[in-house]
This record gives sequence, C-alpha cells and structure tokens, in this order.
Amino acid sequence: MSTHHCSGTSQCSHGGNCEKEETNLIADLQEMLLEQQQQGDKVGEVQSLHAISSCYFAQGEYDKAQEYLQQSLTLVQELGDKKAEAEMMNNLAQLCNAREEYDNAIAYLEKAMAIQNEINDVEGLSSSIFNLGHLHLQKKDMAQAAVTWTSLYKFAREMDLSDILTELESLAEQLGLPGGNNAWQLLLEQMDKGE
Repeated sequence: MSTHHCSGTSQCSHGGNCEKEETNLIADLQEMLLEQQQQGDKVGEVQSLHAISSCYFAQGEYDKAQEYLQQSLTLVQELGDKKAEAEMMNNLAQLCNAREEYDNAIAYLEKAMAIQNEINDVEGLSSSIFNLGHLHLQKKDMAQAAVTWTSLYKFAREMDLSDILTELESLAEQLGLPGGNNAWQLLLEQMDKGE
C-alpha cells in the first residue's frame, strides 16, 4: 500500500494542527490519484484510493471513507486481485463496525472469508475469523462469538498457527475463561459432542 498514512487527528508529525496536516495530505493524495488515473496506473489508483479512504476514516468521515474504499474495491475486482479484494472487504467491515452496523460488517467479513478460503489465504482467513468473533461479541452474542473463536482455535491448531493460538490464549484470559487455550479445547470438545 501507499507510504502515506493517516493515523487520526490526535497525532501530528510536529505537534501542530493535525486536521490541517491531514487535509493537506488528502489534497496531495487526490492530486496523485488524478495523475495515476491519467497515466492508467490502476495499481497506483488502488493505493491512493485506499490511502484517501484511510485518512477520511481516521477523521471520522465515514461516508467519504466508504466512497473511496468502494472505488478501490471496484478497481481490485477489475484487476482480478482476490487478496486485495478480501482486504477491501475487511476494510469495509471495519467501517461498518465503526458505524455500529454490525450485520453489514459481518456480511463483508463473510465475503472476505469466502475469498480468502478460495485463494487459500490462511493468514487473512484467520484474521477475518478472529474479527468476526469480535463483531458477534459487540452484538452481545457471546454464544456465537465463542463458537466462532472455538472454530478458529480448531483451525489454528490443525494448521499449526502459533501466532493465532497465542492471540486466542490471550483472548481467553481477557474473557475470563480459565486455562487459556485449554478453555477453547474444552469448548471444542463440547461442540463436537453437540452440547
């Protein structure tokens, strides 16, 4: 992705007016986008559109962020870049999550997961499943969150994904589940028995 990044209005490179700094960055990115469009640089366009969307997202301007992200998604679909398409779906899910549109966020994540499964993107799929569990938790559906994370535990164990297993162990502790990954194993055994 682009080397330009917006991290929100609370962080400035020099302690000055962050909002003005990001507005200038957006203007620079839009100028770069125009040049890329004129040159037919589709990959560059995707990067600039994504960067502009990130800036608007950081500023809480979700409608503008979605507009640029949708354009970026359309381009990666035209380019046939399935991995980038799944990443854009994940970003749209984050946007919906920020708006507390959890069902829409889940729908985007499920689309991303289908693509990630199709292209065998194990890392991306694991991340999406993890995020899906969090969305269920935000919807106050702890049972579905637990099922989702338990399924991820099974997948991570089968694929020997030590980073995911470490994250799940930490999550179990945060949720107050005793025994870390032993808790996920116990839940998995209960699920397998149909309990």
